[in-house]
Amino acid sequence: MGWGDNSYGQLDCGKASKCNFYRPAKIMDNVAAVTPGYHYTVTIKTDGSLWAWGSNEYGQLGDGTTINIYAPVKIMDSVATVTTDYDRIMAIKTDGSLWALGANGGGQLGDGTSEDRHTPVKIMDSVATVTAANGSNMAIKTDGSLWAWRWDGNG
Repeated sequence: MGWGDNSYGQLDCGKASKCNFYRPAKIMDNVAAVTPGYHYTVTIKTDGSLWAWGSNEYGQLGDGTTINIYAPVKIMDSVATVTTDYDRIMAIKTDGSLWALGANGGGQLGDGTSEDRHTPVKIMDSVATVTAANGSNMAIKTDGSLWAWRWDGNG
């Protein structure tokens, strides 16, 4: 359930227009986890599928566009955990692979480029946990090693 400001579709109006909910409204069923981004929402359903909707300025919703999405769209399957930042999504799949999408102008996704990614791109394998905040990312791999990378407009 969600309620409040829905200027970017983050609460799922189910149509391509703005609307606000002043009481809790059911969005979807079979949700295992929900993570808010900046004007967008990401969920993992009980079947491991990853869904998102809302602001899509950097393509972080994974549908291949930068158009705001007003109803949940499926991004990928077999997702164990997800974290979000202002403009990107980082997801660990059940096989331990780390995937990212969204803003990448400063290389913050960690894929070795500075191109925004509008669909998921694989970053690394054997990841146990990941966090994303303020343009920085940190991942702990299954061997216990800590990895870090961040937005760096200066290279």
